[in-house]
Order: sequence, then structure tokens, then C-alpha cells
Amino acid sequence: MNQNAAQPPGPARPKQILLLDPDVSVRESLAVALRTENHCVILAGDDQEALNEVAHRPIDLAVICVSGGADARWQVVRRLDAANPRLPIILLTATLDGVQHPMAGRAQARFQKPLLDLPQLFEKVTELTVQNCATG
Repeated sequence: MNQNAAQPPGPARPKQILLLDPDVSVRESLAVALRTENHCVILAGDDQEALNEVAHRPIDLAVICVSGGADARWQVVRRLDAANPRLPIILLTATLDGVQHPMAGRAQARFQKPLLDLPQLFEKVTELTVQNCATG
């Protein structure tokens, strides 16, 4: 066999997704769902935990719950943006039209909680992580 022949590419590396949501039941159930889609999910229950996680590993996408007006979560969005302006961000919100924050425009997508349309979320996750790999 020719050792110089091109080898078929191996399986794609699972995408590293940071999931920041203070609600443990939402966080855990969404993590299970994303893992069934072959993603590596990094869980964070609070803002400091999220920042600690991203300081130690690269991420391909951030999914951040900004419900409840937690200004510290917008700090996470700011810090992620400063570290990687091309990082795709999906916001989880209580209402789609109620996000009034200067950093809200940084998100590529918003989904309203409770998440009832997981296939649409999975489609957006795939779209954003593929675009990020193509441009990164």
C-alpha cells in the first residue's frame, strides 16, 4: 500500500460548547440534548465558573442564559467578545423582544425559554459552529 496516499479525514472534532445557565435542570437537560448531537458541552452555573472554564480551554460556541437581568452575565458576553470577536454566541432569554442591553446585538441568535424547538436550536448550533470553523 502506498504510504504517501491521501488518507480519508477522520471524524470531525466535537465542537466545544460553553453552556451558561443558572437553572440546573435547564443546564443539565440541554447538555444531554447537545451531547446526543455529538457536541462537547462545558457546563457553567454562574458567571465566574464560565470565565474559569473558557480561560482553560478553547470554545467554539457559547450558549448563555441572560434571563433575569443578571448584569454579570453580560460581563461574560463582553469578556468572551474581547477574547474572541468571532466567537458565535446564542442567547437564551425569557422574551425574545425584551433584551435591551448594548451587548445583545453581539449574539448571532436568540432563543426563548422554555426551549420548545430543540431541532431549530441544533440547526443553529451546527450552522454557527461550521461558520466559525470556516472563518477561524
